[in-house]
Amino acid sequence: MKKTLAVVAALFVAGSVSAGQGDFAIAGAGSAPQVRASENTDINFDGNTPAAVMGALDADDGTYNRNLSGCGALSGVGTDVSFDTITITNNSPADATLDIFTSDQGDPASCAAIDTYLAAYIPSFDPSDATLNCVESNDDTNALCSQITLTIPQGETAVVVNTAFDNADFFDYQTNFTCVDCTIGTPPPPPVAQSVPTLQVPGMIAMGLVLLGLGGLAMRRRA
Repeated sequence: MKKTLAVVAALFVAGSVSAGQGDFAIAGAGSAPQVRASENTDINFDGNTPAAVMGALDADDGTYNRNLSGCGALSGVGTDVSFDTITITNNSPADATLDIFTSDQGDPASCAAIDTYLAAYIPSFDPSDATLNCVESNDDTNALCSQITLTIPQGETAVVVNTAFDNADFFDYQTNFTCVDCTIGTPPPPPVAQSVPTLQVPGMIAMGLVLLGLGGLAMRRRA
């Protein structure tokens, strides 16, 4: 009887995990990252809303032991998840706050066939320790898609990590951005028109008298 109950409990836990639920902290050290060719997208943020980034998690990506929502302990479920990164450098005139969220490719409002996980790091991301420098992380917000609100200080760099809930979970995804508090740089002032100097009335009279005098002097010399 005890063995039967144990099997049922194990199946229940497995089913919960596969549905994107039941995350828990891993005991002991995390899994070593697999260093492969994860894609990175660089964004030079100038205050304008960044364009959506298309990506794909696949077997060619590097892997790591992700953390739990809230940047706490390492996950006991996502111990070897593929990941891509987006590196955002805030070159706008002020601190910037962005809503960053995942979706199905081609439709920011759809989350039908993916189970994503988002985390953000300032100033850098180290796959060997997913809790180091973590400032925001989230599992599910819209269905099984993730969303974080990230504030990047002016002049600083943030790394957004796109990954999955489960190991060996491969899919195409889209990362979207909405400016919550962004400042676009002040455009340069228009060039100052160069004025052409003009003679005022007194100056014109004085010049006329000078020319008149020069003319009279020339006539005397001829005589």
